[in-house]
Amino acid sequence: MSALLTSDYVPFTESRYCNYLLLDPLVRDPQGLGATPGALKQWLEQKPPVGKLVGDRSGARDADSALRLMAFGHDPALVEQSRSWAQDPSFQHVSLCGWLHSPQPLLAVARHLERAVSQQTPAGGNILLRFHDPRVMNQLLTILAPAQWSLLLGPIKQWIFVDHNGRLKRLQHPGVWQRRLDLSAGQMAAISRIERVNLCLEAWKREQPGVVLPDDANTVIDRHLERAERYGIQDQASRIAFALQGAWTRPAFHRHPLIQDALRKMSHSQRRYITLTDALSEADWQRVVSSPQEDLEEPLT
Repeated sequence: MSALLTSDYVPFTESRYCNYLLLDPLVRDPQGLGATPGALKQWLEQKPPVGKLVGDRSGARDADSALRLMAFGHDPALVEQSRSWAQDPSFQHVSLCGWLHSPQPLLAVARHLERAVSQQTPAGGNILLRFHDPRVMNQLLTILAPAQWSLLLGPIKQWIFVDHNGRLKRLQHPGVWQRRLDLSAGQMAAISRIERVNLCLEAWKREQPGVVLPDDANTVIDRHLERAERYGIQDQASRIAFALQGAWTRPAFHRHPLIQDALRKMSHSQRRYITLTDALSEADWQRVVSSPQEDLEEPLT
């Protein structure tokens, strides 16, 4: 990324420069916002809430489901408790969207967020871009250009969030007001796959407990999902299987004769891709991994 916008891993001391916390009550953590520790729970439950409710212009969110932008003030204990909760090793509490820093007052930041989640497709349609969700934000890092991130962040100079490996990642830029985001057709296609990418990442973690996913895991998965679409793989389970097979074997696994054969059978029958590849043995998969490059076929068109 350019000097305008940086994305890097940070120690939590950096978050002490942040003055806002953003929470999303629509994301249902197993324990919920009510399971937050001590003073943080009391702070969140104050009536009226300390902060600003952030809706969206479509009216899709009522007051109970609106994003909560909370002002920290100068309480380092609350900052530390929120970090401990968000990075709980037993479960990532994704309802905590991140720690934000802006020189602008609470109301101004809230109004910017309301505008930023409402975007347009290249065809002129309206979409809600949940860029604040850490599971979406981590993938948008490889989809959006730095200048586009600058539009989304607007007056927010720094945004720290927890990535898919539970590590803190930071976005920062000068903090300026900008116009509406201009998304390309390719970016919209990638954004439409974000939910499926997250399903693949969750399946990866279930199948390989305790694994630290590669930093580019979302990019690798998205590349294979896009290829699965081109091959005409229709059902979600098969698309997820195809993407994980690619991530766990080799980048050009789809060119191996065994996989090409499964794809041909799928295209000429009603059989599902996942059913066809479930029939492959461990020895078959070892061949997929280790066959020389010259044994790979040209992919089906």
